[in-house]
Amino acid sequence: MSDTASNEKDASKFRQVVTSILLVLCTSAVGLRCILVLACTLTQTRLSTISVGGVTISIWKLDDTRTHG
Repeated sequence: MSDTASNEKDASKFRQVVTSILLVLCTSAVGLRCILVLACTLTQTRLSTISVGGVTISIWKLDDTRTHG
């Protein structure tokens, strides 16, 4: 019986470690997405204050200019 109890204890510990690792990875992924979205929003806001010839600049206009230029 002690072998069975030991195996169940080891399996439970393994599940806890795997669950913990998955939670850390998922939380990190969500955090990185939030950082990316915030950086994009701040960049777009800063770019929208710049105007060239009376037309405001956006990320999409800059990208279009880059591809056609």
